[in-house]
Amino acid sequence: MNAQLKAAFAGLTDQVKLKTQEVQVLQQSTDQILDAVPTPIFLVDAHQIVRYINQSAREAFTIQEPLSNTSLFSMLSLDQDVA
Repeated sequence: MNAQLKAAFAGLTDQVKLKTQEVQVLQQSTDQILDAVPTPIFLVDAHQIVRYINQSAREAFTIQEPLSNTSLFSMLSLDQDVA
């Protein structure tokens, strides 16, 4: 029984590694496609936190990478109360 559990766990671990690699390849492909788009693109979550910026947006707004957990309003120096 113990050997079967070890084998099953090893199989699951390998599947997780493979799926993780697949997700990383898809993420890189998506980034390459979005970076090739000449229009600035921001992906923002429900809390106005920027999750992604393409190359055109980085150039247009002179934004440096890496960018993590940054508010759209602080990044663009906008007042949240104005809308």
